[in-house]
Amino acid sequence: MVDYDETPLRPFHLRIVIASVGGVFSDGFGLGIIGISLGYAAPRLALTPVWMGLLGGASLFGLFAGALLTGPAADRFGRRPIYAYNMVVLGALSLLQGFIHSAAELLSLRLAIGFLLGTDYVVSKALLTEFTPRRLRGRVLGSLSIAWAAGYACAYVVAFALAGAPTASCPGCCSRAQSRVCWCCRCGSRCLSRPCGS
Repeated sequence: MVDYDETPLRPFHLRIVIASVGGVFSDGFGLGIIGISLGYAAPRLALTPVWMGLLGGASLFGLFAGALLTGPAADRFGRRPIYAYNMVVLGALSLLQGFIHSAAELLSLRLAIGFLLGTDYVVSKALLTEFTPRRLRGRVLGSLSIAWAAGYACAYVVAFALAGAPTASCPGCCSRAQSRVCWCCRCGSRCLSRPCGS
């Protein structure tokens, strides 16, 4: 009889690792993308500095609440049902951000998204610790930190790539690498209304 911690690596373990690493990557992306997205949202939603601060910190507050409350709930009801639907709901709420019309709507979504991110932090690490074979556990758990950092960095890459796409209101702005630097350093939200250097 093989000890549970010494079992060989099986497809079941790989599925858990891929799901957990992908979830943490999404967590990093979700927290990173809001930093640049607020620059676009500010003029369109008429955001004041107070609203900018609230929206920037909403995900972190939600994350704290989600991590704090999900642990006891997962112990009582099981991690499997929570983990099964967490990312589906997170994806749906993330898509809804593209259809908001007010700062209050965006704030409520960012709080909910943060809560789900906190849920994923708690459940994914617990599942990996419980099911991963002992000889691989440290490396797999360490990969979560790499996945989060990669997701956060990827958010900025995607944001700057999207900033380089010409729009109807800003047709000549940020179409080249130099313009992207210009947008980051000098234009800010003004890039939405007129090309850099104008």
